[in-house]
Amino acid sequence: MKTRIMLIAVALLMLVHGCNGIGSGNKLVPVLVPAPELKSNDVFLKVAYVFNPAFPARSTEDINAMLAFTVLVAKEHLGLNITFSKVATLDIKDVFDQIPQKITDHIDPLIIDIHKDNFTRQDKDVYAKLLAETLSENSSTYEEELAFTQDHLDPKYTVRSEKGLVLTLTNTIFSRVKAYKQFLGNNPYNEWLYWQALGYTDLGYDILITNQPIISIETIDTDIHHALRGGISVGSASFNKASEFRARVFWSTFTFFQQHEVIRKLRGGMDYTDEEAIELSGAYLTHELGHMLLHLDHPFGRKECVMTPVPLLDVKTWYEDLDAPSCAIGSSKAMTPGAMKLYMFEKFM
Repeated sequence: MKTRIMLIAVALLMLVHGCNGIGSGNKLVPVLVPAPELKSNDVFLKVAYVFNPAFPARSTEDINAMLAFTVLVAKEHLGLNITFSKVATLDIKDVFDQIPQKITDHIDPLIIDIHKDNFTRQDKDVYAKLLAETLSENSSTYEEELAFTQDHLDPKYTVRSEKGLVLTLTNTIFSRVKAYKQFLGNNPYNEWLYWQALGYTDLGYDILITNQPIISIETIDTDIHHALRGGISVGSASFNKASEFRARVFWSTFTFFQQHEVIRKLRGGMDYTDEEAIELSGAYLTHELGHMLLHLDHPFGRKECVMTPVPLLDVKTWYEDLDAPSCAIGSSKAMTPGAMKLYMFEKFM
């Protein structure tokens, strides 16, 4: 799924913004987080459900059923035997109140306000430059990125080059995000950077599952599928100081159960039964565990791979296309442990 990673560009862009008095003697220096050295294929993960009362909740039984399906898919595609803790329930306000102000002061200037009706040329230019850098650093080729993308773009766009792909995806994210304002509140709970910032708190959970939609655009870090969806993130793997794995997954169930037309359209017009939504959410969570536990990257264009993200939100088709024997661990650069680079900032510790 969407696993956008804190890159070196974070520090550079923060210097450009000049936020919070950052100067030559006060730089944010990114530190590479190595992939965890798993002692065996048996992995125990601590789980919490972060609940926002503004949106429909999932029951404990639903969450447990989802995780049970994750166990099956992780065994088949990652070769890991996952067990989960009892699921704790946390109030989203209590969780976000733990983020230190010194961190929010840094990240707020890096967030593009998606509540507004119109975006500036600067918004789009900064994002396009960022996306071009992201595509150049991916483990996949331009041809693989185009194959992953082209069926999900507006037909009015014709892509003939990597630069054209960047411009098309930039127009796509800023156009599609406008349809999601109805899911936003007067709080930062939708912001991907705030969910990343939770990794610098003392929350000792390896997985945070939430009913909160995560919809945002930042001037740091992005990826192709995030642009295609118009800023929607289903989940992400990020740094976590309180975990033995030095990483955490946050995971939103919102798009699996939401029946609004704009979400259904991204699912290819499909309605999921509750049972389907539970199983598909559990299956797709495995994708983020591949990032978190093995630091696998995205093999764009390879539909058989669990680490290939869903272009939009048609997770059912994604799941049906998976074929573990055809995409074994180590079978490509992206599927090699350590291919994904995860960073943290010691200044925030």
